[in-house]
Amino acid sequence: MPIGNRLLLPSPAVKQESKTSEENVGLIVYNGAMVDVGSLLQKLEKSEKARAEMEQKLQSLEEKTDEDEKTILNLGNLNKSLSVEIKEVKKELSKLQENLKISEDTNLQFEGQLTKTIKGLATVMDEIHMVLKKDSAKNEDKDQTSKENGANV
Repeated sequence: MPIGNRLLLPSPAVKQESKTSEENVGLIVYNGAMVDVGSLLQKLEKSEKARAEMEQKLQSLEEKTDEDEKTILNLGNLNKSLSVEIKEVKKELSKLQENLKISEDTNLQFEGQLTKTIKGLATVMDEIHMVLKKDSAKNEDKDQTSKENGANV
């Protein structure tokens, strides 16, 4: 056959199959359906990346949870120790309040006693002043009398 008519003849089947396989690169038939392997691989890679990110987030959350549990435990222990300390301080405050009341009562007793003593001393001082006035009046009378007597002599 001449070369010019070759294009009109049907091509061999082998060439068609190779063309079909070149067009269908990455496509396979699975259970009677065409499946794009490239697309599936891309989806798988995305899924793996998402899974890795989720695992990393989960791990960081677990670490944070562990830290939070330690913090909660420490705060609980601190709370207990502070509660004990508060009870001790309350007991001490109660004792101090009792001592203050006793001191105030004693102070009132001392003030009362001092007031009585001052009144008693004031009375004694008044009596001493009266005696001294009488004494000085008698002495003045004596002096006056002796002056009068001395002037007569």
